[in-house]
Amino acid sequence: MAEPSDSDQVDPRMAAARQPIARVAARALNRQIDWLRLGSHLLLLPIDSRTVHDMRVAARRSRLALRTFTRLVGRDRAAALTEELRWIAGLLAETRDWDIVLGRVKKRSDDAAARLAPDDATLRTALGALAQARADAHARLVDGLASERYAQLVQSLADTVRDLEQTASDDAGGGPLGDFAARRMGRAYKRVRSRLREDIQALGTKRLHDVRSRVRRLRYLVEFFADLGGTSFADVATRLAAAQDALGAAQDAIVAERLLDLLARRAAEGQDGESGLESMLVRLRQDERRSVRRARSKLVRTWRRLPKTLRMLKRALRR
Repeated sequence: MAEPSDSDQVDPRMAAARQPIARVAARALNRQIDWLRLGSHLLLLPIDSRTVHDMRVAARRSRLALRTFTRLVGRDRAAALTEELRWIAGLLAETRDWDIVLGRVKKRSDDAAARLAPDDATLRTALGALAQARADAHARLVDGLASERYAQLVQSLADTVRDLEQTASDDAGGGPLGDFAARRMGRAYKRVRSRLREDIQALGTKRLHDVRSRVRRLRYLVEFFADLGGTSFADVATRLAAAQDALGAAQDAIVAERLLDLLARRAAEGQDGESGLESMLVRLRQDERRSVRRARSKLVRTWRRLPKTLRMLKRALRR
């Protein structure tokens, strides 16, 4: 029997472009459900910062998958699931934000007493106030994860994946993936490109958050459709992840500054009632304000590399 010729070999990317959209939709959503299911198994254990972060990412990716594949999921169903994901993401975000500030202050704790205040006890009190705020947020998260509402959310997502897999087995399966994916990534690409002329150091907090969201959305889409681009898409996703991390470092410092300011105002109002606590929290907040400036300065270098990343993606999309 004759060996197949080179012309008989199917380009993996061509094969990927022909696969049903519904199959990719099911895969994109199903990968997140495992992380969301994990929540119900952690109720009796301390939920560490990394797990909270990973679950929050899973909720974000799930929302983007529902938004991207709304036509196949169904508009009403996608809207209802998105609203529930927004609810649990809010609880995860609250815990994650306190994790960020507590971790950042703990990291400085070895030398912070000498640098920020002469009284080690005041620093310990500040760390205690942060730990209590984190514990309160964590308790609210655990209540959410233990609720019937959360169990129903995870089950509804699993049902959605099942229905998408059934659609994928139909003749059309939502149509071929190639053109659909190119359109989706092309739109996200343009949304990021439209921000390239921004002075990244001068952006306000909301604008900076918007830029990070755009970069993150493009990265997730490139990862959803990774089979289409092979190593080209993998390289782009890695570069976008680096840009997202740099933006995230600035955002983390902003979050820490905001929450320390919140605790400082509570202390000033006598809610926490410790002598010297307000002063310590203000000094920690000022330290984070300097961290914001440093993070923005470092961000400039990453921002200057982003146009090259977008050009790489543009070339890959043309293939």
